[in-house]
Order: sequence, then structure tokens, then C-alpha cells
Amino acid sequence: MDIHCISGISFGDPNTKAVAIFSILIMLALHCIPSASTGDWTEWRGSPLNDAIEEGEGPEKGELIWSVTTGDQVLSSPVFYDGGMLIGSDDGKLYCFDPKTGEVNWKFSTSGSVQATPLIHDGRAYFGSFDRRFYCIELPPQGGSPFYVWSFECEGQIISSAHLYGDSVIFADISGTIYRVDLDGSEIWREKLSILEIWASPAIDSNEGLIYIGDTGKTLYCIDAEKGDIERKLEHSEFSELYSSPLLREGMLYYTGGADETLYALDLSAWEHSWTFNADGNDAYSSPVIRDDRIYFGSFEYTWCIPLEDVDGSGKISLEEVIWVSPTEDFQGGSSPLVADGRVYIGSDNWKLYCFDQDTGGEIWNYSARGYIYSSPALQNGSIYFGSSDRNVYCIGDRPPGLLIEVEPFREEITSDNVTVLKLLVTDDQDEPQPGSVVTFSSSAGYVGFDTEGNTRIEHLTDEKGELTVYYFPPIVSSRSTMDINIKCSREGLRSGSLQVRIIVEPGEDDGGSDTEGASIDIRERATHIVFISVLVVINIIVLVVVVVWSIRNRYEKMEVVGT
Repeated sequence: MDIHCISGISFGDPNTKAVAIFSILIMLALHCIPSASTGDWTEWRGSPLNDAIEEGEGPEKGELIWSVTTGDQVLSSPVFYDGGMLIGSDDGKLYCFDPKTGEVNWKFSTSGSVQATPLIHDGRAYFGSFDRRFYCIELPPQGGSPFYVWSFECEGQIISSAHLYGDSVIFADISGTIYRVDLDGSEIWREKLSILEIWASPAIDSNEGLIYIGDTGKTLYCIDAEKGDIERKLEHSEFSELYSSPLLREGMLYYTGGADETLYALDLSAWEHSWTFNADGNDAYSSPVIRDDRIYFGSFEYTWCIPLEDVDGSGKISLEEVIWVSPTEDFQGGSSPLVADGRVYIGSDNWKLYCFDQDTGGEIWNYSARGYIYSSPALQNGSIYFGSSDRNVYCIGDRPPGLLIEVEPFREEITSDNVTVLKLLVTDDQDEPQPGSVVTFSSSAGYVGFDTEGNTRIEHLTDEKGELTVYYFPPIVSSRSTMDINIKCSREGLRSGSLQVRIIVEPGEDDGGSDTEGASIDIRERATHIVFISVLVVINIIVLVVVVVWSIRNRYEKMEVVGT
């Protein structure tokens, strides 16, 4: 275990140490205040069984409520605590969003991608990173910042999500090693299971004290949770890839085999398969969900609903026994389904999140993101939350009354000697344009102007069509940089709307930019003005130095005359 300083603060200075100790006491006091939970979705698939039992009313429509851009793709899945939503990003940060507005409450930085889904327990979050460290942070009350507690060094990058076992957490890494670490960050045991990687999250039978997990090859392991010893192993075909996390239910283990195109039902007492189902030539990497004696899972191209029991005792569930199958045009099958309120929600590589009828498989709605959806969706407050490879975190559902901002481009890459044209449309919840809406902008660097000359003002008003065109003037950069533009709009009687646009700025080229009609403007004139001003400053400095030297010399000559 390696205990780091908090947020990069050095404790060498006595005043800094006093402030840090006072902050710790405040955090501990706040942690002792009881608070009401907003839901039980606090870990990957909702519990150590990976059973994904989610209650609550789902949205009737798949409308965008909000989306927020992070620094890289979002493959992690969301969890919730006390009014906040946690999700990791490949930009190395764990984010906390306000699930109602999408505002970023705080970020916690690691040195690697955060693809594992965090575990929330007793006011703390536990999660792994690609920097080969497993972290524990104290979760703040609303308006606060997270507090680093400890980190534990592992042998490989961590994709596996942790689950709680007694007073410890259990997770794996891609070195093929599984760990049990107590809640203070001390190692209880580690076991090298495989020379292959482990991506899956463990399924834990706390009553029996057993762990089930597979490697990215063909081996499924049963491990003693107290000692870490391998109790049993099960080898599959040479095509098997046990990337997905297994589901544990009433003495049975359900899991998909990847390239072997098979869903397995393993009888744990007999340690043999009760039945298998072949997905008709479609690889399956999705973790399954069981509801009402049916099992749901995703594969290449499809989402499946099949019976939970092998009624005829043949050991195989045939295609003729399939209850329904719905197309998703998926070519990875990474998202795992969520089944709640009579609906099945699942992401796809065709950039869509689908909502199917649980009983018939009929498509109720779909929402198109701008990238692959490997993240597994979660339900909270009547809305669906997930991440995408387009770097965004999404909240989808029944859009509440208020203003909505649409902007083109939503994300853009330019050089620093070009200006981007942003075209906005402000509507209400009925998609009616809202003329006269007040729009304000703030950017992490650079500025937004209302004309091609770069003139600025605090507020902008939409025209009679609810539209507005502005221009983003990027800063001069020496290397590839990310700029965020925060847009807010308001109008009397309606809820305000907000949106974040991300601009990637590259260093400018010698030949300058393109014209306004091509969504960019040559801004070399600004550089010329800077050079001109710099020359004037240098000349003024030279003149000032000459005057000072002349004055000193003149004074010295007068002193010589007086001395004579």
C-alpha cells in the first residue's frame, strides 16, 4: 500500500499541515452525519451477484436531457450516491455529476484510464485505474471535493470492477491476478490465476465464501474468498473468451463465452453445464440479466430473450425456443442490458441506446449518440444514464419542461489560427423555437465573439427562429489542447438550459486558416498586431534606458564640477 499526499499538498509547512488536519476533521464529522440514499445502484450490476436487479419507473421517451463531454472515451458504467452520479473516463478521471442537471460536482484524477465501475460503500468509493493502482476516496457532501484516502499497487491495469466481501473488496487486473484488500488498503491475499488477462468483475457468493471469475481465454475459476485458493476450474473450447462478468443466481452461474457464441448455464453443485445456447453465429460478450424466468443478453447484431429453463432436458436451448430477438447492428456486444419497468435497455456499436419491450422485444425508442456505447446503462430518477466512446456522458429520458440547446459543431478540431463558427438553436420541451432567449458563454481559454471581428458582449439573444451564430476565437497554443465552451440559455417562465462544447486546438500552420464560410477565419492579423505592439514596447524600453543613463551621467558631471 502506498499512501500519497492529498491533492498534491506538501505537509512540510506547519500552516499547510494545520489546514490539512482541520480539513480531515471536518470531513470525518460530515461523514458521520446520516443521509438518505437516492438508490441502491452503488456497484457494477447492482450487487456482488452481478444480477442487475433494478427497480423504478423508466422513461417513456428517449430524449436528451443533458450530455457532458469528458477528456476521452467513457467505457465505465454509472453508479449513484446521495444526489451524485459517479462514472470514470479514459482521461484518467473519476467524475461526479449532478444527475438532474449534468453539472460536474467534482473530478478525481488518476494517472491512467478509469474504465472500471466504482464501488460505493459507507461514504467511500473504491475503483481501479490503468495506472495499476486501486483507489479509495472519501465522498464529499454536495458542494464538496473528494478526499484521497489510500491506493493499492497492483501488477497490471485494472478493468475489473470491485465488489464488497465482508470488510474487504475483491477485484482483478489484466495481469491475470485477483486481489482481496481490506477497507484500510492492506492486502489480505492475491492469487495469480492465469497468464491471460482478466477483464471480468467477480461474482461473489458471500454465504458460501466463493468467488467466480473467468479470464480472457477459456478458463472459469472458483476461488475460496477467505484464503484466495483456487477451488475448481472449468475449461471451455479453444474459441471461448470469458471477458464478461458472470451472473450468480440460486446455485447457477450464467455467463457468455465471447467468440464461441455461447451462453452458458452452469450448475455449481454438479460443476457442469445444465444447458447452453448458441447465438447463431454471433459472438457474445455481454453479461446476462434474469427477469421473470427469462434471460436477456446482447451479442453481435442482436439482443436476445430466451427461457431460463431447458424445458425438454436436451441440454441445449434451440433457436426455435427463443422468445424474441431484436436487431441492434452491434459488432462488439460490449454493453450489458438493464431490465426494468417492463423494458430492456442496451447500448450498441452503431451509436444507439435501445429501449425494447421486455415481453415482445418490440423497439419502443432509441437514442443516437456520437460514438460506440460499451457502457452499461443505469436507471435513476426516471432517466437512463450511460457513457460513450464519443467522450460524453448522457442522461436520456422524458425531457422536463425548459430550454434545450442544440449546437453545431458539438465537437470540433481546429488550428489556433482559425476560428470556429458555432450555430445554436434554442427550443422548448415541445421542440418549439424560442426567440429572444438570453444566451451566455464562458470558455476555458480563448473567447466567443458575436462577429468576425472578434467583438464580444456578455449576453446574446436568439433571433426570430430561436437561432444564434457566434464565433469562437481560440488561444495561440504550442501543442494540442482541449478547450471547453460552456453555453447557458434562459427565458422568463422556462427552466434554463445548458450545454458544453469541446474544441480541440492544434498549433497553427504557416499558411493560416480558411474563410468564414468554411467555418473558420484567418486570424493572422491578431499575430501582426501582437508583433507591432511588442516592437513598440521594446522601443519604449530602449528610450527609457537612454533617458535614465543620460540623467545619471548628467548628475555625475555636475557632482564633479561641485567637487572641483
